[in-house]
Amino acid sequence: MFNKIIGKLQLKITEPSIITVVTANGAQALEKIMNVKLVLERIMVPTTFQIFESKDKTLLC
Repeated sequence: MFNKIIGKLQLKITEPSIITVVTANGAQALEKIMNVKLVLERIMVPTTFQIFESKDKTLLC
């Protein structure tokens, strides 16, 4: 499911994640997307997204 969201946002996975984050359902970060440009009140903020496998269309920030 996460590949569909990444495709819709026109992002590309840049490298594997080295961070281990275990959620309540046992999911952990698989990959990351670096240098995603978010615009907040006309200010561009580069950030990195950690990608988790999910069956839902959920974006956690």
